Amino acid sequence: MQLPNWYAAYCHEPFDPDTELKEIADSDHEQNSLRVVALLSVGVPVEEAFLRCRELLETVQWAASDHPAGKRRLAALLGVSDNDYQRALYYALAGRGAIAMLSTLKCLSDTLESRYLLSIAAPQLRVDLRQPDNPYLTDEPDGPLGVFEAEYELSGLWDDICH
Repeated sequence: MQLPNWYAAYCHEPFDPDTELKEIADSDHEQNSLRVVALLSVGVPVEEAFLRCRELLETVQWAASDHPAGKRRLAALLGVSDNDYQRALYYALAGRGAIAMLSTLKCLSDTLESRYLLSIAAPQLRVDLRQPDNPYLTDEPDGPLGVFEAEYELSGLWDDICH
């Protein structure tokens, strides 16, 4: 990853790693579902956002492809007390169908990966990153957690997606 030399030479304000997420959220040219999950990701710590989105994407892929542990893993993720971010992503996309959910999570994951790689490369590039305000006011879940059975039925929108 390279930033132009002019950035290091002339830009003295810390770089906001959430810039691309904010641009996606504000764009009339993006799908509404992507705009929503991008906005949900603003302020989430860089590494956490990337890893949790990637984990959710993989879990949804497993569930959609009828992987033996897919639905069980999804139920476990949605029931973890310190997991408001993944729950927010999942429920923002729920009901839109597996293909739309997978496509949106893949786009978001790619964006979050770029953000994560930039944060790793920033010291070598002599770029200061602005530390975003954490969007979560507490580490505790805000409201009741769902209790999910490991075995449940997915709607017909999931049929034959990845087989």
